[in-house]
Amino acid sequence: MRKLMIGTILSVTCACGCFFYAKWDTQRVADSVPESPIVEQQTVDAHPHETPVLETPPANTGVFEPKTNIVENSMSTTPKTEDSTTQVDAAEQTKDVEEKGAAWQTDDAHEHKSTRSPFARELPDISEMDPDELADMLLVGLLKRFGDIPEVHTFMELERKRFKNQPWTLDERIDFTRAQYHLWPDPRTKESLEIFLERRATEYPRSTKIVR
Repeated sequence: MRKLMIGTILSVTCACGCFFYAKWDTQRVADSVPESPIVEQQTVDAHPHETPVLETPPANTGVFEPKTNIVENSMSTTPKTEDSTTQVDAAEQTKDVEEKGAAWQTDDAHEHKSTRSPFARELPDISEMDPDELADMLLVGLLKRFGDIPEVHTFMELERKRFKNQPWTLDERIDFTRAQYHLWPDPRTKESLEIFLERRATEYPRSTKIVR
């Protein structure tokens, strides 16, 4: 018990000593700091004919004046105001364009001009044409494209029969395929021609039978 009391007294004494020492040291540091010099403002009377001497500006003490903050705040808010004004103007222009577009669509005063050429020729419906008329029309086109050659006349003569639903013989089919291959060369047409020629050579040496 006695040791506990002695330890408590020593602890309290040390704490008090530390407190007073810290207070004394703080006061010593505050007294050792020199005071900031005071700058006196001097005013010089300027002669009427001489340039007046301006007053010496106060020394920079590291304190920011509130006026600077006010100017910066006002400058920072200026672009926002301009942006909002621009957005409002853009919205109004868009609204005007939409209103004009709607008015144009409902306005009957505007004539809807056709973009179709007045010189365009309407193509007749092939399914409703006469077979001979259709064959003559195609013959004219082929003559302009390939010239007056026998293959054109052979091709269109057999096409005319097909338009009239008239059957072909095997020889006529061979002539048609040969003329077609001459006008429009294609491997598939040539293959068909070879098949017809082989068929005529093997089955019908002098075929006059109808191929349906």
